[in-house]
Amino acid sequence: KKNSALLDWESKFALLRAFKKAHGHCRVPPNFIVGGVRLGGWVATQRKEYKKHRLGFPSRIINEKRIARLERHNFQWDPVGEDNWSPMNLFALGGATADLAIA
Repeated sequence: KKNSALLDWESKFALLRAFKKAHGHCRVPPNFIVGGVRLGGWVATQRKEYKKHRLGFPSRIINEKRIARLERHNFQWDPVGEDNWSPMNLFALGGATADLAIA
């Protein structure tokens, strides 16, 4: 069994899709954890690598194909106010951790 910290991009992308299905958006709170996976951290890494990629720096994480796949799910690269998650927002999401059904 794979350690959740070693999940590949595809597995984490599947978790993001499950999050979107459950919540209607891809605005994952920064500290959001699902099944032991720091999904919020993964989302932040995608955004950081996207910015580097757009500036012409190489990335082993993000590429045009992955960018297109994320954008098909209305992924926001620079969401306004997303980092200001209030306790009420986290409560509405079931706290900072959750179980999501992966389709």
